[in-house]
Amino acid sequence: MSDDPTELRLLTPDSTTFSLGPGGLPRLELEEICYPRVGFIRLFPIRWPDRYISVRDGSGDEVGIIEDIHSFPTEARKLILHELSITSYLPLIADILKLDVQREVVNWQVRTDHGIREFSTKRRSSIRHLDDNRLIVTDNEACRYLIDPPTLPRRARSLLSGLV
Repeated sequence: MSDDPTELRLLTPDSTTFSLGPGGLPRLELEEICYPRVGFIRLFPIRWPDRYISVRDGSGDEVGIIEDIHSFPTEARKLILHELSITSYLPLIADILKLDVQREVVNWQVRTDHGIREFSTKRRSSIRHLDDNRLIVTDNEACRYLIDPPTLPRRARSLLSGLV
């Protein structure tokens, strides 16, 4: 590997082995180097959740990028997906049960794919439009939620239309 920080290193199943090390932490063997602790970050979590995964060493430095986790063997893929599920929490809002709009704050009660949640946001600056018409809502504690408006019940879409 070059010391050039601009060099992109793609990790492939031929050159890498992922496994659990001591304490159940993910580890990576890359060619002849062992990284006893690695972490994973989705570079494009919304558009390509299973593609372009950055692999970081225990210090947070990037070791390389997995272009597509589906190219890896089942056990490695399960390990990577499990680790990502711990660090990449993005609930999908399935219904908006209640919106309480105040001057600059909106109090939400929603049903997500992880259960009912209540949170608060700033009135408008907390909603970001994605290219594919979905929305990301970021609450006042920096937790993010995904909304796919066409999949919401009509009443929820009506509530949401007053905000976006």
